[in-house]
Amino acid sequence: MQNLIEGLRQEVSQLQVKLAESTSPSAITGLLKSPPARHLGSPSVPMLRALPAGRDSATTLRTSSHIVAPIRAVRTSEPLPVSSHPILPREESGATMPSVGGSSAASSMRDLRNALISNFQERMQLRRSLAELQAQNTQNANEVHRKQVRLARLTMRGLPSEQGAAPPVTTTPLLDTSAAEEGLEDGTPREELDSARSDMSQAQHVICQLQKSITANSALKSNLLSRLRENEAHEADIRAELEMYGTTEDRQELLALEYRVCLLELEKVELEQAQLQFQRVMATRDTEVQRLKAQLHEQEAVMHAQANILEQHHLL
Repeated sequence: MQNLIEGLRQEVSQLQVKLAESTSPSAITGLLKSPPARHLGSPSVPMLRALPAGRDSATTLRTSSHIVAPIRAVRTSEPLPVSSHPILPREESGATMPSVGGSSAASSMRDLRNALISNFQERMQLRRSLAELQAQNTQNANEVHRKQVRLARLTMRGLPSEQGAAPPVTTTPLLDTSAAEEGLEDGTPREELDSARSDMSQAQHVICQLQKSITANSALKSNLLSRLRENEAHEADIRAELEMYGTTEDRQELLALEYRVCLLELEKVELEQAQLQFQRVMATRDTEVQRLKAQLHEQEAVMHAQANILEQHHLL
């Protein structure tokens, strides 16, 4: 396959040299041995041409036996802006190829290739941002649940909830402040009562902050989804422009291979994010299983101690 690609590149280079030497559209048509495209876009835009090594500081995307395409490093700290690569204007049918030939068409094709690569970079970044946002929302929701359980336990001890704090948790009815201060059934000391109230106030504050964060993340998620839809629509326009410039089977095959490389890279990112999400879910479930096992062990110990007491008093 590598030999095929190298052969395609050599043929494309030879065609570009011959196109540059030709001065008439009829000679160019005879050289390509195929009918001319309906339109070739703006003269300021490029045909596919092999980029020399070391020309760009971007990193390189490779597959085992496919095309090598320049890909810039993608940052994961913040989402990239929506792509603003312009869609090339299409000329009316019947437009003639510029007499300059190779240079403007090659420049036009290169711009389209770079726009396609940048479009896929942006889509990968949006996918990463959405996955990270979903993971953060899940973590916040779990934390809210834990804090609500803590509030429920404190409430069952007779501690009043603060007005204007987090949304109320559905539990048993709350006792008033005087009942909590004058005497709890379990004889809780005032120091422990004050500490529990402090924990309750802190838990309510954390729940309020986490719920605000979840709301903000949901709005950001909607924005990212909208940008992702715009990105996909823009990619379809770029691909349509690329197909217009593929005037030979060699160029069309080369463009199809480059497009396939970008798709594979995008699928790789999606699989990595799905794997990370699965690992987070499994870790959360493992933690919950361990907690339930510990709780079951404590209950068994209590039941065993109660059984021993009953045996000592000959009640069994």
